[in-house]
Amino acid sequence: MDQNNRIDATVDWRENAFDLTRGIAAYARTHRHWSIDQHERRLDDPAPTWLRQWQGEGLLVRLENHSLIRRIAQRKICCVGFSGACRDADVSVVQSDEAEIVRLAIEHLLGKGYPNLAFCGFPGAYYSDDRRAAFETCTSEMGRPAHVFRPKRRTRAR
Repeated sequence: MDQNNRIDATVDWRENAFDLTRGIAAYARTHRHWSIDQHERRLDDPAPTWLRQWQGEGLLVRLENHSLIRRIAQRKICCVGFSGACRDADVSVVQSDEAEIVRLAIEHLLGKGYPNLAFCGFPGAYYSDDRRAAFETCTSEMGRPAHVFRPKRRTRAR
């Protein structure tokens, strides 16, 4: 093995991807024995072809794509994911604590004097569904009503 541990960071173009990239770069600067390559991709892109012969130590990747997860599993590559969307993947995942986010939001709103609480999210998005469930649990434990906006399914114009 060469002197550097080679890690590949595969990120998408989203608002928080810049912060992830900046954090990874800061780590690499303080831990000089790491060689980090960055690959930009869209969430729906297939598994990259370079992954077939890749000889690195591990991947830092947004795991929202089952073809990418299958390729990583086939190659038995060490991986840390930055999303909980593919929860059935057998990899470590770094994600937000949705219940804590909800608790802090409720605490903040009540502290500002807002007596009524409601939730509006993105049905079907894993993080939003988790936050809605946490909102309902938290408000129930507080003895408050859980007002949840549930959009009607849109139909296509013919």
